[in-house]
Amino acid sequence: PSRVLFNMFESLLLLRKGGQVVFFGELGPEAVNLVTHFQSGGGVPEFDRKMNPATWMLDVLDAPSPPAPDFPQLYRSSAMAVAALAQLEAMRQPHSHSTAPPLPPPPSSLGPSATAAPATQTYAAPFSVQLWELGRKYFLVYWRTPDYNFSRVVLLTATAVLLGSIYLRMSTSTYAGLFSVIAAQFLAVVFTGIQNMHSVMSVVATERAVFYRERASRMYSSLSYGFVLWAVELPYILITSTFFAVILYWMVGLRHSADMFLFWWLIFFLSTALDTYLGVLFTVLLPSEQTAHVVGSVYSLVAEMFCGFMVPITAMPAMWQWLYWVNPLSWVLQAMMSTQLYCEGEGCPQTQISEDQVVAVWDWVSTTFALHYEWRWICVGVLVGAHIVVQAGTHLGLHFVCHLKR
Repeated sequence: PSRVLFNMFESLLLLRKGGQVVFFGELGPEAVNLVTHFQSGGGVPEFDRKMNPATWMLDVLDAPSPPAPDFPQLYRSSAMAVAALAQLEAMRQPHSHSTAPPLPPPPSSLGPSATAAPATQTYAAPFSVQLWELGRKYFLVYWRTPDYNFSRVVLLTATAVLLGSIYLRMSTSTYAGLFSVIAAQFLAVVFTGIQNMHSVMSVVATERAVFYRERASRMYSSLSYGFVLWAVELPYILITSTFFAVILYWMVGLRHSADMFLFWWLIFFLSTALDTYLGVLFTVLLPSEQTAHVVGSVYSLVAEMFCGFMVPITAMPAMWQWLYWVNPLSWVLQAMMSTQLYCEGEGCPQTQISEDQVVAVWDWVSTTFALHYEWRWICVGVLVGAHIVVQAGTHLGLHFVCHLKR
């Protein structure tokens, strides 16, 4: 802050790297108490009254030790620390008319006679309190960010109407109609995935700088932050995926069955959520939002190429088939297409592949795209497993990765 602004403050709590207290008390007029305290240890430059106390203070703390004193130790041996400990001790004693429990012992950094916190206690608040406070904060942040949440609801709803009107009431009795039913499901998954993946990156990138600062201050753990980051997205993903599925499913004319619709919606929800959290993962791991967008675009392109829609697994070169099996989009389409087109026995729908060739729909798609109806719940398990891997990667990235340049 400027000299004028800094002198407007009455008191200052100044921490050094690692959370060590180096000053805690009243500044005095023209920050005289701060200057006197730092100069009492010797080895620091003189303070000119024309200087900005904030700038001088930071220059002093950046000076090598020696000749500069050990500022945390200088504070612990000062009268300010003794006064702060006495004040905390008085606050810890409950008043006779108060039913509130006493405050916990003060941290040992405030003075040599303070009681140390348990060695296992890294953060001031327990995990449950961290979750509660972070949850309150970020649910409020999302609620106050309508340009992100409201826009994706509107955009995805409009996309569902557009796709539904293009593939309105498609019949599988012809090859073109059958392929259109498959394409509608493919495009629904791809459009929502790309939209959610890239839109969440800007939000996470903005909050990442705040997280770095608060993590360095040990306000909360990366685990609690990652859990809240996962939970705060769920309601909006649930809403958007439900709107999209209800509109597209019935406009395209997929199977008129409640259990089939609910299963299709479940797969669509898992796919949309997975792409959203992949966007979070890329933003956490990579140095900038622009890099995350590039990597996300490359991932989407590779996933679309090797999902078995453009090039079925039966026609894919053997050396590239492993990309099909590790691709979450492959399992999404496997579950969607197999449950929507499966039929065995008499009276199953047929499609005209050519002028002189009419085959059962399920026989043709199961052979061409290597579909297995009995794998539908395996697909759910694979997608849930992919979610676990992505969340684990996000938590590890939040804990170990830091892209601050200073």
